[in-house]
This record gives sequence, structure tokens and C-alpha cells, in this order.
Amino acid sequence: MAELKVTRRESLRLQHALLIALQQLAPPVTNNRLPPQTSWPSTRQLAMALDIGIYRARYLLLDMVRKNHVVVSNSAVNNSLRWFPIEKIIPSPVDNFLPTKAINK
Repeated sequence: MAELKVTRRESLRLQHALLIALQQLAPPVTNNRLPPQTSWPSTRQLAMALDIGIYRARYLLLDMVRKNHVVVSNSAVNNSLRWFPIEKIIPSPVDNFLPTKAINK
């Protein structure tokens, strides 16, 4: 059970880092329109930015799509999925994981 918690914490930490990298690599939104999907960062670019495997990055990014933190391209661009951040405020993995402690006074 403790190993599962460490794995979950590590996944949240990596998703947080992926969101930061994605926000740095993604082109800006102009006139309230998303840039062309061909200009969005690829799975490989994001994986290399964090020094993790492509398939691990893809797994984490797809989970972030499910949570509405990022969007994925409609289809592969040059045989690679492309990603764009939806969320501008970066969530802290600590906020989602650690329980609140009561303070006795």
C-alpha cells in the first residue's frame, strides 16, 4: 500500500512537471484561438524535457486529458500526438495528495 502511494505521488509530480514544460513549449493563444495543432509540442519533445520515456509521458498526458488539464491533437501529426495546455494555473501535486492536519490549540 505504501508503494502505491509513492507511485501516485510520483505520477502527480511528473504530471505537474509535464504541465509546466507544456506551458513553456506551447505557442501562445492569439485572438482567443488555439494555434495550429502542428505547432503544439509532441510527446517526444515533452518526454525529452523531463528525461522520461515516451510511453510514460503519453500515459501521463492522456490521464491529464481525462482530467481536462490538457488537450490532445485530433490525430497524429507526423506520426506523433500533439498536446496543448488548457489550465493556466499550475496545480500543486501536494494539494491533491496530502491530507489536512488539524492543529490543536
